[in-house]
Amino acid sequence: MIDLPVILRRYILPVVVVIVVLPSLGHIAFGQQSIQSRRDGDWFDPATWKGGVVPTSTDYAFVKHDVTLSTNVEVDQLKIINPGNLIATGTTPFTIKVNGDLDVKSGFVHNNLMNLHLAGPGTNIGLDVPDVYGLIIDGSYQVEDDLTVNGMLHVLPGASLVDNGAYTVNLLKPDTAFKNEGT
Repeated sequence: MIDLPVILRRYILPVVVVIVVLPSLGHIAFGQQSIQSRRDGDWFDPATWKGGVVPTSTDYAFVKHDVTLSTNVEVDQLKIINPGNLIATGTTPFTIKVNGDLDVKSGFVHNNLMNLHLAGPGTNIGLDVPDVYGLIIDGSYQVEDDLTVNGMLHVLPGASLVDNGAYTVNLLKPDTAFKNEGT
């Protein structure tokens, strides 16, 4: 006779745990946290982020509010969700380095200050609001949408940028450049 409760406990429940629970804990096992904005505010203010944790280079940052930034920052992945914006403040140019996926459903308010450095091993760039100030490519990226760069576009050696839409580079200052050392 088959003992159904024993089969469920011994065989089916462990399989369910492996399939359902473990994938959702992957970011913890590898040190990555998903950190979401909880209100408008400065990037480096813990009160801006749920749990009071400011995203770091190993984190997946979700921006759902107006978050201001005036100095360099690095994250593993970045997603900007409507109605959120990443807003450049201050007077000195700075760089946002993204080591993985970038998905922009809302916008960058760059004020000709914010450079974007994409340093992933090979990911897609999803830009619904495709307007950045400066763009540095240090990996293999594919853009599915139109891309506008208002400043510098620099493709580093060994890197590639494939745009399946249209792209425009507007050199706003004499010291800005289009430099392609990749493919």
